[in-house]
Amino acid sequence: MMKQHRFSAWLAGFFALAFGMGVSTSAFAMAYSYSSPNYASAGISGNGTPPVYTTAMHIAGSIATASPLPANMPLTEIGPSGSNLIQTFSFNDGLHSYTLANTRLMNFDIAADSAGNISTFSMTMLSPLPPNTIGQKMNGVLLNAGAGLAEAISGGVCSVVNGTGQCTALGAVNNTDSLALIGAPIGTFTTSASPPAGTLTAVPNPAQQGQAVVLTATTGSTLPGTVTFSDGTTVLCNTVPLVSGTATCSTSSLSVGSHTITGLFAVGGIAVITFSVTATVTIAAIPPPTPAPTLGAWALIALAAFTMLMALVWQRRGMRR
Repeated sequence: MMKQHRFSAWLAGFFALAFGMGVSTSAFAMAYSYSSPNYASAGISGNGTPPVYTTAMHIAGSIATASPLPANMPLTEIGPSGSNLIQTFSFNDGLHSYTLANTRLMNFDIAADSAGNISTFSMTMLSPLPPNTIGQKMNGVLLNAGAGLAEAISGGVCSVVNGTGQCTALGAVNNTDSLALIGAPIGTFTTSASPPAGTLTAVPNPAQQGQAVVLTATTGSTLPGTVTFSDGTTVLCNTVPLVSGTATCSTSSLSVGSHTITGLFAVGGIAVITFSVTATVTIAAIPPPTPAPTLGAWALIALAAFTMLMALVWQRRGMRR
């Protein structure tokens, strides 16, 4: 019988966790960034199907929380199955990116020191989001400071799916495209400044149907990033680069009515923090053209009588000649 990934043991413990988290519309209270050492050649395995992990790669990422972590907090689940303190996250293992949009955060257990910094942690994430199927290729990251283990997996074959469509176990190493392990020390989380707030404005607002509306998203961050402007599920401008903290989008496609426009910021380098802001834009219908003046029935009769009178006058003058 082929040996399964150690990933499967962690998956089995967390398969029932919720996986749908929304993006906040406000600034986060605190951000925590992680970076591991590079993968060692001895820790890279799998069947070698490209792309594969290399010794130039490592795991990096960040989380943002709704409030600072309490000092001396014991090991606590702050993910969706616990306090749900995490508002957003973004990780990269060298081959794949993991965010709210594509990843199920299965667990995130942390403890904090006397200054509120993360002192130990255990985290498991798996992509893509459910519903999953047996035989589906999966990617994931496991970090466990207590066990001194960091693991990244690319193209692991899902071998078990539960009743809600969540993959709960991955198959043997020789069925996996690439696997990378890092032993102790696996890296630490550092506390960074609060991610910046953003603003979104629309000019003109209100506007008439067909009129160009310029949307401007602004943040105080000096980091590189982009903004995606959307009207509900309709993307108006995709991944517009931030220039000096500002991105703009011009659209004339908004229909008549009230629209909640969202500006989704993605700020940072490998470890991207995402947050969004909204603005309400009102589009008015184009007023109908003003009709040309028309004469009423009595006015038409008067005009006809006047015309006849003038004709008689000119006729008499002609007879006198």
